[in-house]
Amino acid sequence: MAKDGYKGDEVLLEGDPLFACNAINKQNFALEGQSDALVSHFRSTLQSHTEWSLIGSLEDNKLAHKIAKWAAVSL
Repeated sequence: MAKDGYKGDEVLLEGDPLFACNAINKQNFALEGQSDALVSHFRSTLQSHTEWSLIGSLEDNKLAHKIAKWAAVSL
């Protein structure tokens, strides 16, 4: 369980642009200044919520969007 007590299903965070998602997901992706601090915060948050993931590829985003749209009308 995450340190803040969150209990629940997996969380999928979709992001644009791909550059921002890569910066957060890749540990060796170096940034400077405020961007680096913000990316570090997001990385830390994702690490504390192991059931969460961040995707940035256009194809993954399209698939996730289609699944969410289907679920909204079907469930």
